[in-house]
Amino acid sequence: MPQILIIEDNPADVDLLRRAFAEHGMTAPVVALEDGEQALEFLAGLRSPPGIALVILDLNLPKLDGIEVLSRFRAHPLMGQVPVAVFTSSGSPAEKNRALALGVQAYLRKPIELDEYMAVGAAFRDLLAGTQ
Repeated sequence: MPQILIIEDNPADVDLLRRAFAEHGMTAPVVALEDGEQALEFLAGLRSPPGIALVILDLNLPKLDGIEVLSRFRAHPLMGQVPVAVFTSSGSPAEKNRALALGVQAYLRKPIELDEYMAVGAAFRDLLAGTQ
């Protein structure tokens, strides 16, 4: 079964995403990485297609920012075509434009209200469905 890779430094956001996935019937296993360096270690360890169907990427990561992680993922031969959704609290138009230029399939702002957070699971479900 294809996996979802979440690159997010806030464990509460990872837990909320898991809840949102469950609310929308998403049963794909989740791999969570906490920072940009872990994401690069993940890339460095790839020797065959990783079975990742969707990457959810925060931009405000410790150690290495999300735009740099995205750039490296796009350049990697095994991850370059995997759909990426940016999921961030950043409202920076410049960051959004950079992410879109690097080919993200979605740029979503993290909601504040719990019901809005759960609703975002539908967007990820639709992105995942589009990859299969």
